[in-house]
Amino acid sequence: MLSLSKKVEYGLMALILIEAASPDVVSSKELAEKHELPVDLLGKVMQAMAKAGLIDSVHGARGGYRAVRSLDRISLGEVIDAVDGPVRLVRCQHDQHDCVQFPSCRLKEPIQRLHDQLQQFLYSVAVGEFRPNATPASAMARSL
Repeated sequence: MLSLSKKVEYGLMALILIEAASPDVVSSKELAEKHELPVDLLGKVMQAMAKAGLIDSVHGARGGYRAVRSLDRISLGEVIDAVDGPVRLVRCQHDQHDCVQFPSCRLKEPIQRLHDQLQQFLYSVAVGEFRPNATPASAMARSL
């Protein structure tokens, strides 16, 4: 079953909350306590997003995180890659040595096409679409 991990969910929540606090700097501890999220896990998620360039890390006594760009310019795919690593539908996509049937597999090409479509979709969804009361741009485009 495909599902977003808790880390991705927390990353999305953090990005929305950081944007709302902009231009102020917000600490992961402050966000976690205020919104009842696990402090350690949220800290790791925010570090991963900072390393990926999705948010800026500010060091020092009054340090924390701040927005780097609009949530409309950050994709869901970027958040997933930053906190969970690349999406893989099956193990052999990453390492064909994980499957003894790889050389004769009839599923690898259709699965690769599905993977490519999924990636394209994930990178087309802006994090801004997760804001409260946001109208998803992709839903709007499909309804025209």
